[in-house]
Amino acid sequence: MIEHCFIGRESSEKNGKYLWNSVIDKISYIAIGIIVIILFGINSLKKKNKHFYIALLSGFLFSFVLFIGLNWAVYESPLFSILFSWSIIPLFVIGIERMLELLHIKKSFHKYLFIIIILFMLYKNIPVIFDILKYTKII
Repeated sequence: MIEHCFIGRESSEKNGKYLWNSVIDKISYIAIGIIVIILFGINSLKKKNKHFYIALLSGFLFSFVLFIGLNWAVYESPLFSILFSWSIIPLFVIGIERMLELLHIKKSFHKYLFIIIILFMLYKNIPVIFDILKYTKII
């Protein structure tokens, strides 16, 4: 679900229905990378607001136990990922900015990395948008 806040899930048509392919069949390495970056973002918030940091960390640990430890999976998770993107994307951006600060990269170069990320997201999401348009019979 974390990966699909950024990149739409591929689907295929079966009997007139569009279904997501292999929702829980394999581990998403992109999601693991996003989680690591999010942890950098959460860690950088520790200094600003301790209660907010503890709440985020508690929610993250609860989700980790639920999805990884208890192997709880929802096959409709790509549908719900948009509902969680409001929290995941800002934490991802905060994490990227914190990592770039640790690498002593100038602030003026941060925008170029974000442009590359946005272009990659567009490249991966445009085919998914066309799938949605085909399903709704707009094109």
